[in-house]
Amino acid sequence: MDKSIIRRIIIALLSVLLLVYVIYLLSNASFKNIRTESATYSTMTESLDVDGYFIRSETIMNSKNIGGVISYKMEDTDKVSKGEKVAEVYNSAEDAQKQAELQSLEQQLAVLKELESSAENLSVTPDVIDENISTYLIDMAINKNDGNLSKSDESIDQIIYNINERQVLTGKVKDFSEKISELESKIDKMKSSSSKKISDLTAPVAGYFTSELDGYENVLNIKNIDSIMPEDLNKAKNSSKKTYDNAVGKVVLDVFWYVACPVTSEQAIKLNEYKDNQMTLTMQSASLKNINVTLVSINRKDSKSDGIAIFRGTDMNENLLSVRSGTIAINMNSYTGISVPESAIHQDTITITTEDKNGKEKEVSKKVSGVYVQYGNEINFKEVVPLYSDSGFVICKQEPDDDELFSGSTIKVYDKVVVEGVDLYDGKVIN
Repeated sequence: MDKSIIRRIIIALLSVLLLVYVIYLLSNASFKNIRTESATYSTMTESLDVDGYFIRSETIMNSKNIGGVISYKMEDTDKVSKGEKVAEVYNSAEDAQKQAELQSLEQQLAVLKELESSAENLSVTPDVIDENISTYLIDMAINKNDGNLSKSDESIDQIIYNINERQVLTGKVKDFSEKISELESKIDKMKSSSSKKISDLTAPVAGYFTSELDGYENVLNIKNIDSIMPEDLNKAKNSSKKTYDNAVGKVVLDVFWYVACPVTSEQAIKLNEYKDNQMTLTMQSASLKNINVTLVSINRKDSKSDGIAIFRGTDMNENLLSVRSGTIAINMNSYTGISVPESAIHQDTITITTEDKNGKEKEVSKKVSGVYVQYGNEINFKEVVPLYSDSGFVICKQEPDDDELFSGSTIKVYDKVVVEGVDLYDGKVIN
């Protein structure tokens, strides 16, 4: 046979094979755009948004000298003992102001005298003092953010003390004798010109002090916490605000406080699922974040009716002392795993080869939940085990047990998950 004919036949066959290969690629490739997002490691919290009404055991403090000017010696949220002095009463605002200035000067004097007496025996280094200052700065910010303003002030005092201590240690300040003498002179002068107080105000019970009153103290009795029903809470919310003629503050007993929340029958069922879990409370309007609470009861007439969920807390700060009601979030449970958009979850059939009881291989198919993941120019289907979904995202188990995965493999952090695309299937080639 002529060589040219053989060559033409070979070229024709190669052309046919090339055409078949191109058709194969076209049938398996997508020329439409797909969009992917990286799978991330995240935590989601399952929560219920409800109305909360705070119930505390509150004892009103009264003053007989209501015409005088009160100078508080305690900050809001300070813990007080029964009979401890909380405030002093003066004839005028000027007398009260002078006394406050005198107290401030005496505190400054005490700090400087303490530094003076320990200056020769300082065993710390500047580095240690710097670390202490950093720690107190962090504590100050945390306490301020949590509403513990009195503790924040304590941190500020410690920062000032450490700065002065560092000045002594590094020789920038030889001693404080001149400043001490100046303060003592000011204190003596103020004492001779200041008017004496009329009386002291003491705490009637032990607990947390606050000068703020909202007029709804003890509208709901803490002793009846397990019997409060929806109608009782509605009556409390709609009650008239109390007025106090001679009240100067209150003391909140430091054992427990409660928050009562109206819940539907469905919400009651959900809460009961997590009754033994430690829950937290968040209230954005009062700057309360992740306050530990325990579900103690759900008061309702029967298992199908709405009711009142009662949560108990023990932590205390200034915001908790002053808040009465508002929208809160009860955070019931947290889920940590691999986060993917909810739109990326698909159902697909996976076929695996296994052995029967006689050792013979067989193919088994099952429809499972999963996502499509891009690897190079190919898309593969990866099985997932969803844990929780909210706000358009799903938390998937990062390391499922063997019996939870039909295919034996799942997605990993940073996998490129397909969130937009058409005609998706396992093994699809994309351009």
